[in-house]
Amino acid sequence: MLTPLFVGVSFFLYSAISGFMTISQVQMPENFDEVSIKLKNYDVSQIDEKTGKVKWKLKADRIETNPDETKAKMIKPLLKYFEPEFNIVADFALLDKVNQSVELFDNVDLETKAGEYQIAAKKMFFSEANENILFEENWHLSSKRGFTLSGSQGLVKKDFSYVKSNGNALLRKIAQSQTMLLSAQLIELQPEAKESIKASGLAELDISATQKLKAEKIQIHQDGTVFAEGQVNVKAENIDCYSDKLTIPMDGKQKPSIAVFSGEPHIIQNNKLIYADLIKYDFKTKLVSFEGHVHSGSI
Repeated sequence: MLTPLFVGVSFFLYSAISGFMTISQVQMPENFDEVSIKLKNYDVSQIDEKTGKVKWKLKADRIETNPDETKAKMIKPLLKYFEPEFNIVADFALLDKVNQSVELFDNVDLETKAGEYQIAAKKMFFSEANENILFEENWHLSSKRGFTLSGSQGLVKKDFSYVKSNGNALLRKIAQSQTMLLSAQLIELQPEAKESIKASGLAELDISATQKLKAEKIQIHQDGTVFAEGQVNVKAENIDCYSDKLTIPMDGKQKPSIAVFSGEPHIIQNNKLIYADLIKYDFKTKLVSFEGHVHSGSI
């Protein structure tokens, strides 16, 4: 859980935090109204009043702050948390005390203890008031659970119970020597929820090397069951199937078993168009079955 990680953001708020600060090689400007204050080898820690233990440490090669100290720029910041252990590094960061927020830029890297989660981005933003951390300019998340998520913009809830990727989102997961590849304009993850993966906007899922699913929305449950709706299309070798809705349950080996197409389903096979009330495709036998009112049509 990452919640304790971001509670420490409040260290940017005036003198409300009990802690200590060590600053060396201070360069004092002659005119505080015309130049900024520059400090080198910045080191600050927050002490937990109840336990007496250090909750976090913040270090930087140097900082520059305006005369009223409401904003500051940090060079090569390192933010280290201990409950749980978590590090954030970047080339530089901007602190805004008034809005209680921090932005980190260039080579931003967030990593939990033992590398359970790792996030890289060009830009990262979080604040005390917001329960979410925002990432911009091509972010990338990797997990020891075997999946990666990337896109133009990312959002992570502080306890990691919800993750979202916007713009050219791509989810890749490797399990049992198989790779799942899901792309969409928006991908949402809720690891502990029943509907653990949601993709919308030109969603596309590689079911296998020769089978691809396209739809407006695709959901994948914890048990592996796939649901799709809105302009559903599955290409499987010589079969091209269309419908409004699709359900694909998994077998005991987490492989697709039988695809069930509903909502005006129809297929194109060998230049023939066939309609039915329900169409089923067996991934093992590669056979198609039709139920209800079955009739043919022209392409």
